Amino acid sequence: MFHMERRPLNLSAARNVARDNLVTTYLGLARGAPGCQITVDPSMITCISDPEISFGNFSLRFNGGDGQADSIAFRLAGYGHESPQYRVLLTTVDRPPTLSSSLKRQGFEMVGRLSVMAAEGFPVEWRAQLDLIPARAMADRRRLSEFMVRHFSTRREPFQREILTECTAGSPHQLWYLGQRDLEGGVMLSESPGGLGLYNLCVAPRHQSQGIGSALVRACGAMATSEGRMLVLQSSSALVPWYRRLGFVEVGSLETYRPVVAG
Repeated sequence: MFHMERRPLNLSAARNVARDNLVTTYLGLARGAPGCQITVDPSMITCISDPEISFGNFSLRFNGGDGQADSIAFRLAGYGHESPQYRVLLTTVDRPPTLSSSLKRQGFEMVGRLSVMAAEGFPVEWRAQLDLIPARAMADRRRLSEFMVRHFSTRREPFQREILTECTAGSPHQLWYLGQRDLEGGVMLSESPGGLGLYNLCVAPRHQSQGIGSALVRACGAMATSEGRMLVLQSSSALVPWYRRLGFVEVGSLETYRPVVAG
């Protein structure tokens, strides 16, 4: 039985690594959305695409001075008027810290909050405990992407699910799966400086409650450790205790804001 090397996590470093990984992941997916245009400036990064695409219209990675919150929020409100799907993604390390209050004054509401978690020091031997297969051929990437979208995007419109499937398959992110003919589980991994992001972790219903999800996380952790990276993710409150048992620590939060639609 292997045990994780429990050492204090550098929370400040983990927060920044996790934020950078979030940026890399979301932009990597959104670049395949119809009409995608990405604008980078010192205060934020904004992605604008087809106004009906919910994962292709957002701003993130904010870096402003204490007196800039209202001016940044005003700019964000302009983007919000262009698309009902537009979202602002705000993490613990984004600045200015008063930006959330300014967003609310500009007519935004918070519609989601996830815990940002990180872990490191996984035994590299855990990688060998699962026969994880990399999806490299586009046909394999599409099949796995469809599998993931079916698990996580049931509330999206069918055309959005189709586009998200293609964006996931065509993204620069790693896709790994279990099972040759019958997909048992899968995960998307996103590389960024110092971090390996764990996304879209899913297990087929008939293979659940068999420890596959935990084994997938441990295998991904071993990959991260072997590369000298932290394993980072965003979790719903319901899954935080489960990730804690796997060695993760809460290092911050990710809040999602949307413009309030009148009427």
